[in-house]
Amino acid sequence: MISKIINRFRYKKIQTFTYFIPAPPTRRTGYREKSFDQLTQQLVELGFRILDINTCSINTESSTGLWVIVKTQSTNKTSFN
Repeated sequence: MISKIINRFRYKKIQTFTYFIPAPPTRRTGYREKSFDQLTQQLVELGFRILDINTCSINTESSTGLWVIVKTQSTNKTSFN
């Protein structure tokens, strides 16, 4: 019984992943960032649970876009390593 409880919490490492999305050209309709969608799907498939997603926009002379910070938790040995 205790070993099951210990194993449940064994691979619970929390870490963050960051991703920068450059500002797209001006459009009349909405825009879906398919690359980001694919990356988050891959994280889930690798055994990460997404705990939180935060964003921070930047607008400088040299760069305009959005930083995305994804807080994850590993759920198995592969994602823990």
